[in-house]
Formats: sequence, C-alpha cells, structure tokens
Amino acid sequence: MMNSLVLCAKQPIREVLKALNKRNNINLSITKVSKLGIKKKLESKKIELDLKPLSEKWLDYSL
Repeated sequence: MMNSLVLCAKQPIREVLKALNKRNNINLSITKVSKLGIKKKLESKKIELDLKPLSEKWLDYSL
C-alpha cells in the first residue's frame, strides 16, 4: 500500500505516513537522520587465497 502511494501517486513519504496514520489511527513516523557523520578511510589490500574446490556433498545440499 505504501509503495503504491509513494511511487504511483508520487507523494512524499511523510505525506503518505500522515495519511496512513489518520486513516488507521496509528502513529508511524520516520526519524530524522543527523547530517553530522564521521568518515572513516579504509585501506584495502589484495591477497591471494589457495581455496580447495567444494565437495559434492556441499553442492548437493545447495540444490
């Protein structure tokens, strides 16, 4: 129901929640996200792994 209201009717999510709250006598809300954040620089390094093939028992289990 929310998808159709947001995507098809092109209403903002807050307007959709407001309508749903009123219609169903509930209190749905979306919290505001802080604009302040911490950016962490990650280092990546390439490593070579020597992996053995999977056994047939494992392959049979996944099917």
